[in-house]
Amino acid sequence: MNIIPVVVLVALPLFVICSSLAIGFVMVRRFNEVSTRHRVGAPLRWMVTPTPLGRLHRRLRSAVRLMRAEMPKTRRRDRGLIDELADDTELLAAATGRELVASAHLPIGSRAAILRELQARVVTVERLTDELLAMTSGPNRFPSRADWERHANVVASRLTMLREARTEISDLERNGVR
Repeated sequence: MNIIPVVVLVALPLFVICSSLAIGFVMVRRFNEVSTRHRVGAPLRWMVTPTPLGRLHRRLRSAVRLMRAEMPKTRRRDRGLIDELADDTELLAAATGRELVASAHLPIGSRAAILRELQARVVTVERLTDELLAMTSGPNRFPSRADWERHANVVASRLTMLREARTEISDLERNGVR
């Protein structure tokens, strides 16, 4: 009996399963990073846990992802001041993420003051991200919280005008005016 086909039939599926698991683990670790350029090394449990550290980490990660997704893509030689400011904002987010990781190793009782400071830094990173996106996106940018009500009123008034115009057109067509 030849043993080579049996070894291949057992080893090949094991190799495929192990390599798939390894690739999946690496992809999950990358997804959990605040920045793709600056490794933070946050625990995987922060992806889902409702702890203050986990929430702050997810907010940082979301701010950087939103900024990178919404920033216009530029070539390296065409990079300007906005691109440098985005890089600096990402660096600040990564540094804050590292401090989050370091504060996770402190006793719970001594974290309160550090958490307040880190939360203020996360809010600052989010504000900087919003300002950068407002500068780069122009009028197509989602409205800020302050502008949301005004923007909703404008949309509602335009819909009302459209409805009235359609009513007028249908009245004119009924009366024989073309």
